[in-house]
Amino acid sequence: MVNIKICGIRNLEDAQLCISAGVNILGFVVDVPTELPFKISSKDAKKIISTLPKSTEKVMITTFSDPVKTKKLCNNIGATAIQIAASSRISPEELAAAKGLFKDIKIIKSVPLTDASSVKNALAYADIADILLIENRGVSNQKPDWKLCSELVKKCKRPVMLAGGLNPENVTAAICDVRPWGIDVMSGVEDSTGKKSAAKVKALVTAAQNAKL
Repeated sequence: MVNIKICGIRNLEDAQLCISAGVNILGFVVDVPTELPFKISSKDAKKIISTLPKSTEKVMITTFSDPVKTKKLCNNIGATAIQIAASSRISPEELAAAKGLFKDIKIIKSVPLTDASSVKNALAYADIADILLIENRGVSNQKPDWKLCSELVKKCKRPVMLAGGLNPENVTAAICDVRPWGIDVMSGVEDSTGKKSAAKVKALVTAAQNAKL
């Protein structure tokens, strides 16, 4: 079964229902410059993360504008990985120079896939990041092209996560077509108030389990 990441965790209730449903990776939007409905404070993130099982990967989403600050913040809240947003301007060379600070923390680099050339651009991070995450948020309103995503998965020697427009209804097809290491979902499992829906999360996990790889 693919790894499942639910992003935009804002409270302990949502975190617990995700874990109970079989989700193994949780994402916390903490270190971004703009105010977003799914952004939480470092204090709240730390409080939630402190209660979670060690087996759960805790990912802090960041724009990585200051690597030293990012490392301190990551350590403070107890995150086990960072996800560098697709909107970040950091180059592969800059990320490589900063990677030494994160020896005990996984680096997930979000990469946009909008055309054939973007596959090559994404692969430039494959020797540096631990995981690539296909995510057009902040770069384009387009959902990623699954054919391009599949191409990246085939060419990349690192694990690749698929994100963008996934929900319980389309995730089985997405996994079968792209064959990613993992999936990342946020709004696709939320109710009208922005809270995680237990029913939708369970349906997503079931659909992911039904995908034949």
